[in-house]
Amino acid sequence: IPAKGYRPLIKLEKIPRQINSFFLPDSILDQYSYDHPYMFKRHLTEDIIDLFDLGFDKQTNSITIPMRDHKGRLVFIKKRPVTRTKFHKYHIDEGIDKRGLVFGLDIIAQNIGRVKMIYLCEGEFDVMSCYVAKNMPGVCREIAYLGIR
Repeated sequence: IPAKGYRPLIKLEKIPRQINSFFLPDSILDQYSYDHPYMFKRHLTEDIIDLFDLGFDKQTNSITIPMRDHKGRLVFIKKRPVTRTKFHKYHIDEGIDKRGLVFGLDIIAQNIGRVKMIYLCEGEFDVMSCYVAKNMPGVCREIAYLGIR
């Protein structure tokens, strides 16, 4: 039992990335700087693809979706296979704590003076579809909450 006023030690490897301030460099996204027909099949425009830094991982045949904190720092990269699998729709590396992350919140924070209303969507592609449907990529209003599980 630790002495009064002292906290017990916590092993760093058990602390989620965003809590221990570990962020990935944006340069890691360079390896995924490819478009894939699936993006356009989902009616995403070049502006939307650029706004959200979407990419394509040739090794896993997946769309890459950078997941950022509210300050725009890269926490992890979510991958969406472009072909159906019998497993999960998305791939997230083991041990990533996505609770508290809100997809698109960094964009809203950068444009807070222009935001009048925020819509909560189920997922990242739903958020991006809202931008396309409204034809307003410069007016950042849609977000998606992560970490339901």
